[in-house]
Amino acid sequence: MAERDRVNYDHPDAFEHDLLVQHLKELKSGQVVEIPRYDYAEHTRENDFQIIEPSPVLILEGILLLHDSRLRDQYDLSVFVDTPLDVCHLRRVRRDVQARGRSRESVIRQFEETVKPMCREFIEPTRAYADLILSGEEEVTNLVRKLTDRMDLVRENQPHN
Repeated sequence: MAERDRVNYDHPDAFEHDLLVQHLKELKSGQVVEIPRYDYAEHTRENDFQIIEPSPVLILEGILLLHDSRLRDQYDLSVFVDTPLDVCHLRRVRRDVQARGRSRESVIRQFEETVKPMCREFIEPTRAYADLILSGEEEVTNLVRKLTDRMDLVRENQPHN
């Protein structure tokens, strides 16, 4: 556990992007995939999986999904949600204390030591790859409207089989 606690989970190397690329390709080809579940308190995979069925629309959410070009190549539409770091900080403290059982102090320390530097180095630059940039402070209904409007444009411009 001590070794897992030292891993920087805000660095791109901590993510299983190879597996995600594989899963995206499988879903696009009509296959069902088993997505690993993670225990964020223990920093390990759980023993069960989430089954994902192929779908005409698949929405992925994650802070580093625009970092890897192999992932970007799989997307029809990419969105960067631009949120000020102070808002991210408050949200992370709330989430990690309530949902992940961490102390407020440990979350604040992690934010300053790894989250903020990794955000500046790896996340903020990926906004350049986004098809659409939305404000993370905007009313959710406005965000959904903007996103669905853009998705409609993408569908209209795709070749029909």
